[in-house]
Amino acid sequence: MAQFVIYGHAATLRPRIRPLSDAIHEAAVTALQLPAAKRFHRLVPLDPDCFVAPPDRTTSAIGLGLHDVEIAITETRRANWGIRGVPGDELPLTYQVEV
Repeated sequence: MAQFVIYGHAATLRPRIRPLSDAIHEAAVTALQLPAAKRFHRLVPLDPDCFVAPPDRTTSAIGLGLHDVEIAITETRRANWGIRGVPGDELPLTYQVEV
């Protein structure tokens, strides 16, 4: 199951939550062929002292630069997650969860 967790500076992330989520969702549906109805995003705004990064990263709320976004895709085996009280590897799903 694809679930996206996005960490960022609170001042930069908060005003962009919806457009960023929309862009991630569109890319996931197009590139990974995830069902459009399955949208699981967790956006985690952090105080600057909790988001340590190299000094060349932008921290302004003006925009996102090339070095302002890092994406890591982690796939969790179906046996290691569940929904509705059922382990993922026992769920009858109508869509693919392995990408």
